[in-house]
Amino acid sequence: MRAVTIALLTVLCVPAASAQYQTVQLVRILNARALSGVVTDPNGGAVAGATVELCTPEWKSCSSKVVSGSDGRFAIIPEQKQQIYYLRASQYGFDPLLFKVHVRRFARKYLRVSLHIAS
Repeated sequence: MRAVTIALLTVLCVPAASAQYQTVQLVRILNARALSGVVTDPNGGAVAGATVELCTPEWKSCSSKVVSGSDGRFAIIPEQKQQIYYLRASQYGFDPLLFKVHVRRFARKYLRVSLHIAS
């Protein structure tokens, strides 16, 4: 009985492996009608609870922040108009994603932002 208890304590005290995060930056600029869309995983499934932040150029600091809904959808309303917006999307278990968005009248309606699983 004592050996079983010690074995259980040993198993329960082993720390869980933590994910290693690597920030991913998209090279191309995304086009959309607004700063809204859906955050997905690599298989296209919705990522609920993802944080999407509006940042200053080159992602030096971030001001506005929203959390995606259960369907992965998010929308940010910027305080001032810009040509290019810098955004960061993140969620536990996924690599943070830095991306640029050009808001254009005749672009696709929504953004589709895919996060990669952290290794």
